[in-house]
Amino acid sequence: MVKHLNQIRHNTDFHSNLCTNFSDRFFDWKITCTFYIALHIMQALAKHKGVNIGTRHKDINDNLNPNSRNSPTMPLPIAVWNAYHMLFQSSRSSRYSGFTSDENAFELIMKIDHSHTVPLLRLIKKYAIQEGIILT
Repeated sequence: MVKHLNQIRHNTDFHSNLCTNFSDRFFDWKITCTFYIALHIMQALAKHKGVNIGTRHKDINDNLNPNSRNSPTMPLPIAVWNAYHMLFQSSRSSRYSGFTSDENAFELIMKIDHSHTVPLLRLIKKYAIQEGIILT
């Protein structure tokens, strides 16, 4: 669990530095950071509960999704699952789609998307804390 907590801190520091030092740029990376913070929170929570959720995105998603047909090992409350899945989708979208030849338009779209990811991550952190994970 310690390695996931360390990675949460590392990714959180990186996200904070991006937000502080590049307030109007690199929103695609800021979005990606929020997802990877959430991913490591889920992995830390799984270790805390003694559950194996896997290491590949598909396996992790199947094991967290309360509606999965594959007998999830750590089904999340629906609101937390929706937040996690939205971060996953936003991260993929920011890296692999939505590109436009207009760099300013792309940054604006990513800025709006990033503004949506921050409250989703807050919800996930709140849940993890309630479940006994110490996020400092």
